[in-house]
Amino acid sequence: MRVSDQEFARLIGIKKFHKVKPFIEQVKCNQMEKMLHMRHRIVDVLDVTIEQVDEAIQASKDTYYGEIDAAWRASFRPHAVLDTANKIPSPIFVAAITGSTKKLYVVPPANLSQLAWPSWIAKHVPEEVLAFGKVEGFVINYTPDHAIRFDLLGNPVETLGAAYRRGSAHMNDILDLSKVIR
Repeated sequence: MRVSDQEFARLIGIKKFHKVKPFIEQVKCNQMEKMLHMRHRIVDVLDVTIEQVDEAIQASKDTYYGEIDAAWRASFRPHAVLDTANKIPSPIFVAAITGSTKKLYVVPPANLSQLAWPSWIAKHVPEEVLAFGKVEGFVINYTPDHAIRFDLLGNPVETLGAAYRRGSAHMNDILDLSKVIR
């Protein structure tokens, strides 16, 4: 079934095309990971099964996150990530406004050998990070597939089979989503 973008928007129940245009652009770019709430409407409009829509959404998620991971790996530089009492900042808007998330990452000086990183980082760790709370330790991500967790004194505690990656949220994500929902 071939329909125009405007007709597709109308068929899924959205009256103002300018509000759904970012959504349609995501579909065209195979970025369907945010479309679970539209599944039943898409089934009706395109005359396909819910399983087909779910498979398309899952394939889109796999592609999307695969691309993000590939870009992250390509730009990877060894660094430390602070481990804090709050895994999710509280209040979250304070972290978003102040950019305190950036304080969770430490890059040792380039002229310092990797063997000296744990003691150098231990000396430079703040007691706490705004909205994240008390620092409990840190993880040094040496490669995307190798990391070591340390206590506050720089003693190794655990070897990890992958880099430690904290979750993130960005104000732009929230703002872009609000354009579609209105």
